[in-house]
Amino acid sequence: MKAPIYFYYGINNFYQNHRWYVKSRSYGQLAGEVVDHNTLVTECDPLMTNKQAGRTMSWTQVILNPDDDVNPCGLVALSYFNDSYTI
Repeated sequence: MKAPIYFYYGINNFYQNHRWYVKSRSYGQLAGEVVDHNTLVTECDPLMTNKQAGRTMSWTQVILNPDDDVNPCGLVALSYFNDSYTI
């Protein structure tokens, strides 16, 4: 076969177009701004704290306070899909 090779697949239980998923993000945080906690409560529900997001350590290996605001917050910022294929 000659490159490129395209293939399509489906993902179960990943509702990227659900209204709750789409609303759950902070545009200010994603733009690098400091956003106060009260704003995050309205924008990022249901993932606003490190504990709710399941984060215990930063990428620099610093232990995170479970009650601090997660950055970035929200379902959009904390969901990603990555897959690799070997043929």
